[in-house]
Amino acid sequence: MTDGTQRRSGGNPPPVQRRVTSCTEDEHLERLRADVDTVLTLQLSNFADEAWEPLANALVEYGFAVMRAWIASERIFKELAVSRSFAKVSPPPEGWLTKGEAESMAGEVVTLALRAFGDDVLAKGVWDARRGASLSTFFVGQCKLQFPNVYRRW
Repeated sequence: MTDGTQRRSGGNPPPVQRRVTSCTEDEHLERLRADVDTVLTLQLSNFADEAWEPLANALVEYGFAVMRAWIASERIFKELAVSRSFAKVSPPPEGWLTKGEAESMAGEVVTLALRAFGDDVLAKGVWDARRGASLSTFFVGQCKLQFPNVYRRW
């Protein structure tokens, strides 16, 4: 693939990053090109379910793993504290959150984030590969946006 607009054989969009990896700049650029292809496929299909579902599944898998780990370890509170873009929330008292509760909360965060990501980010053209964030990284940002409200309800 030489640029972000070429199509892969078979018409299937390229896979979305499903795990955190360390990569070279060239690998990161290839990841962004693949993400551009994925979004183009979505746009050309008018966000049809058959184009959205593989991306949604990959984002859910990745986002759930990140959120579950961050919530269970309370890293989510540190992530929100270092950014000016996200609502600040105080961590719960020690021992308040069980592993099962962390998983449930992560599931709720990811569910809300997926809807918002599709409707408010991708459909509105907010994500831009030229800014450097992959789709999966941008999705985790959407999860971070959703977390404070979910946490307050819990």
